[in-house]
Amino acid sequence: MKTTTKFLATAAAFALLGMSTATVRAQTTASSITPAVVTVTLIDILAIAVTVPAVPITFTTVNDYQNGRSVNIPLHVTVSSNRPYDLKVKANSELTSLVVGTPAIPINNISVQVTTPSMNAAAAQPLSTSDITLTSSSPAAMAKAIDVTYSTAPGNSAFVNTGVYTANLTYSVTSH
Repeated sequence: MKTTTKFLATAAAFALLGMSTATVRAQTTASSITPAVVTVTLIDILAIAVTVPAVPITFTTVNDYQNGRSVNIPLHVTVSSNRPYDLKVKANSELTSLVVGTPAIPINNISVQVTTPSMNAAAAQPLSTSDITLTSSSPAAMAKAIDVTYSTAPGNSAFVNTGVYTANLTYSVTSH
């Protein structure tokens, strides 16, 4: 009985091997070519976000008034552009107080500069109610985080009246 089982098992194995070989032969002799087409569509991307909106410049010591203040805002603005771009900023007004009768402080008493390396950044320049260019032809990048430094000059007499003064800034980006 054992011999019969072995014989049947061996015969079944040869039969399967024969079918397997026939199947393989059928696959190798019949071939067809079907082309695939990959299409990539690139659309210009240009986006900007102020990721850290608060710019706190606080004078608390005699040293602050005498030497001026410098505040670096890491990751302040994020730009995405698939082309080289210029980054600009402008103020909507002078620095104003909510206290009635308090004179405004001219916005140009605060300077601004991009401090992220490899950005083709301009030197520090005074804020203005007109666009000022912070970077020119910065390299294309996606979600590029940009550090910005705001500063005041030493001994600036514009900062003498106590209080809280504010102005809104608008950042913009244009591609080449």
